[in-house]
Amino acid sequence: MPMEGGRRCVRCGEDKPRSQFDGRGVARPNEIFPYCKPCRREHDKTRLAAIRNEALAVYGDSRCRCCGIAEKVFLCLDHVNNNGNVERATLSHSQGGGVQFYARLKRMGWPAGYQVLCYNCNMAKHLIGECPHKNLLLAARVNVNSSRSDREDSRLESWAANQFQDGVTVNTSDFGSEESRLES
Repeated sequence: MPMEGGRRCVRCGEDKPRSQFDGRGVARPNEIFPYCKPCRREHDKTRLAAIRNEALAVYGDSRCRCCGIAEKVFLCLDHVNNNGNVERATLSHSQGGGVQFYARLKRMGWPAGYQVLCYNCNMAKHLIGECPHKNLLLAARVNVNSSRSDREDSRLESWAANQFQDGVTVNTSDFGSEESRLES
């Protein structure tokens, strides 16, 4: 039997005072959440991880589209058309980020317009317009060192081509070559 003025957490089964439970918010001010605060934190963490992993898988096979890193802790969703500020302006604070953002995308059927980038590539895209990896990949593609063997060139070209899934036109004038098209 729960203690007077308290309740039993439906997750851990412990009787705790009311102060150990969060309220349901403005819409239901007299109700409290059925999980105690520690259990709710754990529940939220698990829920966020699951829906975030699903979003990363849907939008980019859980890898950075630019550099290919697959460590999930470094990955985030990027607005392909750089319109994140416009989208955020139309949402209330509670719909803007974290699990609410991923849940909204899922409810909408995972709409187009997003991609997976690592935080470094995402910030570079935001700050300087493109990721420096594009130039590094291009340098690997362009033969700037004639002493490399054909086998090394082939490996580098294959690696660079795999980094661009849809192909991209790049200007190689910095490398003394004409415009090239990398295709996967």
